Amino acid sequence: MELQTLYKELSQEQFNCDAYVESLARKANTASPKSPLDSIASTFKDVCSDLKVLDMHLKKKERTIEEACRKVEGEHWEMVARLLEKNEKASEILSNLTKRFTNISSGVTFLGYGLAKADEPRSRLVEKQELIKYFAEFLSGRQPLSDVISNKTKQFEAAKAIQQLSLIAEELPKNEYGNVRKNIMKTYNDIERILIGEFVSALETGNISRMKEVANVLSPFRGYSDCVSAYIEHSQRGAFVGRDIFFDVKSLSEKNAVTIREIFHNPEHVMARFILNLYTDRLLKYIEDRLSDRSDPERYLATLFEMHTRVTNLSDELSRLELVSDSSYLATLRGKIFQSYLETYPRIEEEYLQTKFRLILDKFYSSKGHEKRQFSGISTISELKREVQAAITAKTNIQFSSSDLSSRGEILLSEEAVVIILQESKQALKRCHVLSYPNKRIEAIASHSELLLEAILSNHLNYALDIGIQSIPLSEFPKGAQPPQITFYDTVHLGTNIVHLLGKHLADVVLPMIRGSAYEEQVMDRKEAIVTSLEGKFQMGLDRSISAIIGWIRSTLQNEQRKADFKPENDDQLAMPTPVCLKVSRFMEREIGKIKTSLDGRNLEAVLTEVGIRFHRTIYDHLQQFQFNSAGAVNAMLDVSEYRKVIDSWKMPSVLAYFDALYALCNLLVVRPDNLRQVRSGELLAALDNSIILSFVQLRTDFKTSKLFQNL
Repeated sequence: MELQTLYKELSQEQFNCDAYVESLARKANTASPKSPLDSIASTFKDVCSDLKVLDMHLKKKERTIEEACRKVEGEHWEMVARLLEKNEKASEILSNLTKRFTNISSGVTFLGYGLAKADEPRSRLVEKQELIKYFAEFLSGRQPLSDVISNKTKQFEAAKAIQQLSLIAEELPKNEYGNVRKNIMKTYNDIERILIGEFVSALETGNISRMKEVANVLSPFRGYSDCVSAYIEHSQRGAFVGRDIFFDVKSLSEKNAVTIREIFHNPEHVMARFILNLYTDRLLKYIEDRLSDRSDPERYLATLFEMHTRVTNLSDELSRLELVSDSSYLATLRGKIFQSYLETYPRIEEEYLQTKFRLILDKFYSSKGHEKRQFSGISTISELKREVQAAITAKTNIQFSSSDLSSRGEILLSEEAVVIILQESKQALKRCHVLSYPNKRIEAIASHSELLLEAILSNHLNYALDIGIQSIPLSEFPKGAQPPQITFYDTVHLGTNIVHLLGKHLADVVLPMIRGSAYEEQVMDRKEAIVTSLEGKFQMGLDRSISAIIGWIRSTLQNEQRKADFKPENDDQLAMPTPVCLKVSRFMEREIGKIKTSLDGRNLEAVLTEVGIRFHRTIYDHLQQFQFNSAGAVNAMLDVSEYRKVIDSWKMPSVLAYFDALYALCNLLVVRPDNLRQVRSGELLAALDNSIILSFVQLRTDFKTSKLFQNL
């Protein structure tokens, strides 16, 4: 194999030794298939020999290259040494030159200061000489600066001279130098007018460098403010073409701040005038136009809040841009814009809220077909009227109608209306926080809270309770009266929810705004006082509702319970609860279901306890009016058991105990005479007074014949 071919194969990037050996073996096997081993061995020996020769050749080439590299390296280091030597000499020369330059520059600077100092008195003398020359010419009645004024290249020189002459003229006596002063001031005004014209011309063409030159010359002149006014007027011309004036004001201020810094030597003063013009001219006119119509207080207040908020945000953005150094300047401008509006705001807000709250409630009453009346609580006259009606009903079975006081039982409470009022309150408080003066803000919030309490608690909830109490049926019912439709539970439920909504609104929105002030306790005390008075009406209404329930039950039992129910002639009839018992039980279940839906917690427990005790007493007194034989006593026990089922569903052990005892008393009407003593000593009856036991045993038809008194 040729060495060059072998070298190329071994120099390949993807050369693989194992693959190369396998390739040699295949070639040897192909060349001599009859004796492959000998062919392979011969091939490998030839390749190994070639590799040794190639190795020797490569090592020789390597030595040659190394010798050449060492020679080049030596030449390189020699060149580096020469460069280092030259660099050292150059550094030394540079150091010497630097020292010489420093010495020369120090001398030149000193010489310059000396020349300037020496020239300063001479320059002042020259200026004074020129002023004396001009003044002398004014004394002679001539116009010494007329030629200079017409020469644009010397206008600045003339301006400087006339400005100084005007200062001198002000010190001269008027009597002796009246004409001179007049001529000087005339020339002063002419030059000032020309310079302002120059500034305006440069302004029209956008020549900032020329405007800067003229402004600097005009700065000591009285007409400098006219120059600033001209710039402000020109910069705002045609700028307000968009729909958002606040964005235009911000963009215009930000854009012109850069230009003002380039032109004027006192940019902060000019920028303050620029912003003053924007606020008191552009913004003020825009806001006056938006707030000119006060016929709709709601829209007016919303617009006032929006305008004040947007001006405040604009002022904050301009403050962040640091366009003026005084941080209170923008707040002062905002105060001037809104001063007249903020002074009348509290009155307008209060009148609006009073009207808005009333309209919200009136809208609800109208949806109910109810006309609100001037109704101030449960009067003595109305109480007397109810008592008289109850007495007449009890004696004559005449049922009176109370339609004049919403006898339809409609609930005149609306959570939706209260939520709307609270939303209005939240918006009003946001306005109050922003638009009220800081020293009157807390007082305004407290006044707002009083309006809110009056609208929700006094005007709405209190009125609904008064109407609701009057709509509760009387406790006396005529014979055959339908079950009363009592809706006062729903009034209690809605009223409780409304009080909770109001309390949450006060805690989340109102109180954080007056935290730590004397008004915080005042607002809470006022709310608690009103709620306490309302709780008394809640209790009164619930008590009357319970009385109506028990009254109907008592009337139904008295009018529909037959004596034969408890003293049947036929002892073989099927024992079952009496029809009136089932009627009363269903009524009680329905009423208790409504109570449970409307009340919860301790209120529910207290009402159920009161209903249960009164119901027990009514059943107890009712049973005392009958005589019982053995079959009737079973019916009585079944009735009491039915009543007990109703009570058991309440999960009120304390009330259920009354009916357990009543059931045990009814058992005395059934047991054999000789077992009375044993039953009397039972756990439920042992704690009862003997008079109670005797009163029930006496109801047995066999009490006298069987001499049951002896068995007790």
